[in-house]
Amino acid sequence: MVALAVLGFWGLTTAAYQFGAVTIPWDAKSQFYNFFRFVGRALAQGELPLWNPYHFSGFPSVADPQSLLFSPTFLPLAWIAPQASIGLFDTMVLAHLAIGSAAAAALCARRGFRPEAAILAAAIVFFGGPAMGRLQHVGLVVSYAYLPLCLLLLEVALDRRSLAWAAGFGATAAFMALGRDQIAFLNCLVLVAAALARGAQAAAPGRWFLQRLPLFAVMALVGGAILAIPVLLTLQFAAFSNRPMVAFQTAAYGSLDPFNLIGLFAADFFGGLQKADLYFGPGSPHWPAFDWTDRSVNFLHVGAATSVLVAWIGIAGGACLAPRLRFFTALAIASLIYALGSHTPVFRLVFDLVPGISLYRRPADACFVLVFAIAMLAGGSLDALIRDGVGRTSRIALGLMATVAIGLTVFALARAPSWTHAFVAASALAGALLAGGAAVWLIRALGRRPARPAFAIAFAALGAGELAFHNVTTPINAEAKSVYAVFSAAPSPDRDALRQVLGSLEADHARGRRPRVEILGPENGWQNAGMTYGIESTLGYNPLRFALYERATGAAETAHEPRLRPFPKTFRGYRSRLARLLGIEMLVFDQPFERMPAALPRPRIVELREGPPLWIYRLPPAAPRAMLAARVRRVNVEAALAAGEIPDVDLASEVLISDDDPVDSVPSATDAPGRATAGRVAIADYSINEVRLVAETEVASILVLHDLDYPGWTVRVNDERRPLLRANVLFRGVELPPGRHEVVFRFEPFGRANLAAALATVMGHK
Repeated sequence: MVALAVLGFWGLTTAAYQFGAVTIPWDAKSQFYNFFRFVGRALAQGELPLWNPYHFSGFPSVADPQSLLFSPTFLPLAWIAPQASIGLFDTMVLAHLAIGSAAAAALCARRGFRPEAAILAAAIVFFGGPAMGRLQHVGLVVSYAYLPLCLLLLEVALDRRSLAWAAGFGATAAFMALGRDQIAFLNCLVLVAAALARGAQAAAPGRWFLQRLPLFAVMALVGGAILAIPVLLTLQFAAFSNRPMVAFQTAAYGSLDPFNLIGLFAADFFGGLQKADLYFGPGSPHWPAFDWTDRSVNFLHVGAATSVLVAWIGIAGGACLAPRLRFFTALAIASLIYALGSHTPVFRLVFDLVPGISLYRRPADACFVLVFAIAMLAGGSLDALIRDGVGRTSRIALGLMATVAIGLTVFALARAPSWTHAFVAASALAGALLAGGAAVWLIRALGRRPARPAFAIAFAALGAGELAFHNVTTPINAEAKSVYAVFSAAPSPDRDALRQVLGSLEADHARGRRPRVEILGPENGWQNAGMTYGIESTLGYNPLRFALYERATGAAETAHEPRLRPFPKTFRGYRSRLARLLGIEMLVFDQPFERMPAALPRPRIVELREGPPLWIYRLPPAAPRAMLAARVRRVNVEAALAAGEIPDVDLASEVLISDDDPVDSVPSATDAPGRATAGRVAIADYSINEVRLVAETEVASILVLHDLDYPGWTVRVNDERRPLLRANVLFRGVELPPGRHEVVFRFEPFGRANLAAALATVMGHK
């Protein structure tokens, strides 16, 4: 029965998305679906997706926590279905929730809960507020789904004292941790706490831990073997990224406002499930206190029925203090305190003292853990109710909870900016009172002896149905599929524009040229569509970026908004020296060039397509992707970026080389002025992780490949390893003697030299 219920949750939710012609929106498509398609694209070509040339002019996917590269589910799915539709991708995402839901039900079964109680807990895990409210954040949802599964494996391994189960737990927990987001981090803390709590509850804790030392060793060895290198590469990337650490105030702004707790029982109190302009809760322009949350982050709904059950039977009735639920009670309290962040005095201490906390910017993410704990408490409370009836309840506890709920509600209603907002809140309260009243009737019915099984089934159905009604395919987790026309084969202006871009690039590639494209303005998946379709884009959508590239080009997380796209002095427009070195020859905008920022110099352009919705422009030929330079000009990259000036250089014959890089035989431009013919170079083969070139040099030269220089890239000349140079501020170069040479640039992040360099960087010896 429980298995069928979980399958039903997944099947009905999937059907609601498929038959409703809607899809999980925003980041799920702009980021994760494109990442998935890139992984599939690479695997279909027989390559590992370690380096991503289609994202911010080149990006270390192997180090990106959101790349899906190390996912034991998405990676094989990308290999099996490399061109999966957005609908199929949604089904995959929801399948992870089904796995977590089933694992929660199994945890209930291990505690002897009745099937009805297990179904209720599974429903809350699957449909609970954070899971449904933040479906777009695929990585967070997947990390959340891992928690019940890892906890289940941990309990089985420790109880059976099985090395095989310990190895299974170590591997599963490691893959969860490879999500490298805050949910995965918090989950790891939960698992450590669970193991300690289990030992502390034993009759002889010391003997218990001693007997299980081999299990903990296996868990650590297996998990460490899986985690070590990916985490090291991520920490290496963090050191070169735009956000290696988060300031306390930044994290504090991501705290959960206590008024959001109203949403636990009244789903749409603040209008979050209406049109965006009706939302008046924390994070909205209507809310008096500033924070960086939004209506999806603040969506906590677990149902009025569940809230009444846990408050009455769990807290006031004492079920939450039973041995089998104490851990989850402590977990709920701890996760709530952490989620409230700066609204409690505890967060400052936690932020300063607990390693890893300062890497994350939103304590409200702990609501995922909170809702999982509530799910287990709800299951335990329903089981206690079925077995023991209502029993004695603390009126003081019920009175305090009712006072807090009523107080928060009254004060929040007083903040409604209009009668319309107040009506939305009142309607949500009315619905909550209706569901809560039904829950009270069922609880009283179950409290009579003997209780009828039908009442237990009815309560589980009420809890699950209330969640499904409020939380599935809402404006915060569903959008029309037609919005993402760039991913559809159906005729549309987006598809026409895409075909035009791809056709032009195909013609360029046939001529041996590799221009880059700046996609600025289009939303709805366009920001990262280059990954899906093989377009080498200069921008993208990702919270993590290579800091040096961002400083030089202004390529921030603003590809969807031209007004916010910075144009630093080093990148003043599309005919600046750096734009030419990047090889930008095509622009895709969501508006005419004339409406772009007024300070942006207008280059000579040819309009290839006039919108709306998309305008496509062609720029004059830029610098070639690969070139030979017979003269060197030295540059202090840091000083040049700080001054906003890239030194003048004759792009036809000179190259800027970092002060730190040794050059033996190529003369300085100041010592040997004037042009010199260096020779010829051609790209023989260009793939994701490797670029092969053939060069014929007449004099000692620097071969420049205008692809981003990043740790892990190596270069071989005639199969001999050579030092890699930082050329033209951002790019790769290598010194060549006169003659004919085969040059291979290869991305080797797992190489011994790069891992040693990564470790040195992480240890502060950069």
